Amino acid sequence: AARKSRKRRGHGHRLPRFESLERRDLLAGVAYDPPKINIRLEVTDTSDVPIQQAMIGDEFRVKAYVQDLRAQPKGVFSSYIDVTYNDGLAPTLASSRDEILFGPDFENGQSAVLDTPGLLDEIGGFGYDITGPGEFLLFSAPFLADQAGVAVFAADAPEDLRHENLVFDED
Repeated sequence: AARKSRKRRGHGHRLPRFESLERRDLLAGVAYDPPKINIRLEVTDTSDVPIQQAMIGDEFRVKAYVQDLRAQPKGVFSSYIDVTYNDGLAPTLASSRDEILFGPDFENGQSAVLDTPGLLDEIGGFGYDITGPGEFLLFSAPFLADQAGVAVFAADAPEDLRHENLVFDED
């Protein structure tokens, strides 16, 4: 009978350290039943390939996509969110709003407050062109895998009343 080989974690064996990446999405328009907008976070490498883990020292991007969920979608007019994350595991490499890449459909009213470690605050924008159905890039932010652990990126509703999540032809 064949024996299963077990790798031992003894002295002299060095395992590569990596950071697991986890995302949590947000259905915007909590007051609406059903929700009108889906906001999906995605973690990619620097070549835009989705990833679930990164080696310590790797740069990666956290992207937010928005989608109009209505039966006859016209598109998302504006979207702003807060993204929380563990800054000790994966700090953002962006030090100003200018280092965030915003999607081409959200070129107006761009916002990104980066004053608090572990928070992309009030990040988003709006556009004037009706996008229709499908997902559209809201933003892409650079990060660094700094330590081993599970880095969770979670989207939450913004606090600023001027930053709303709105769809075309309804709100």
